[in-house]
Amino acid sequence: MTRISLANMQIDPRSNYDKLSRSDVRKILSAKGIQFDPGIKKVDGIKILQANGIDPMEAIEWEQVQIQDANGNVKIKMEPKRTPPKRPEGYDEKALAKVEQLSAEAIKKENDQKEKVKSLETEVGDLKELLAELLAEREELNLKEAKVTEVTVMDTDLRKIHWKKFQKMAKEIGETWTTKEPREPIIAKLEARENVEKTS
Repeated sequence: MTRISLANMQIDPRSNYDKLSRSDVRKILSAKGIQFDPGIKKVDGIKILQANGIDPMEAIEWEQVQIQDANGNVKIKMEPKRTPPKRPEGYDEKALAKVEQLSAEAIKKENDQKEKVKSLETEVGDLKELLAELLAEREELNLKEAKVTEVTVMDTDLRKIHWKKFQKMAKEIGETWTTKEPREPIIAKLEARENVEKTS
């Protein structure tokens, strides 16, 4: 079993359990044949390791890592050995190109949205101007209508108009009429006067 010196502990005071990643914990549990929830959290996995007395230093491979302390001195500490994932040739370049592509697409989408908003604002402005023009025209028409002299349509059916009005009309042509008398003689004279006025 590899021992860690006190000096190394001062560089990285974490326990060996805390240095484990969630993947390390799952790997150890699987290797020891301990059943666990596939979605288990690191802290819960560590509790299971501790409960079963499993030493991480013996369960997986560790490696020495050089670090510099605050004074610039090189120190050695132990870390779980992890193999970097194998990536296909040109992976970094392709990843960078993909990031640049996504960034360009995001910028284009943002610019398109800004243009759309600008277009909508212009359209709304035009509609407001049109509405203002229509309201002004409506107001002008209302003013013109208010100036039009209100014409009262007279009832020209002399047989049906109110008797007082008919009596007044008879008086205008020098005739007297009461409700007990027929209207026809007076109507004939009124119509004759109207015809004379039209032809004169």
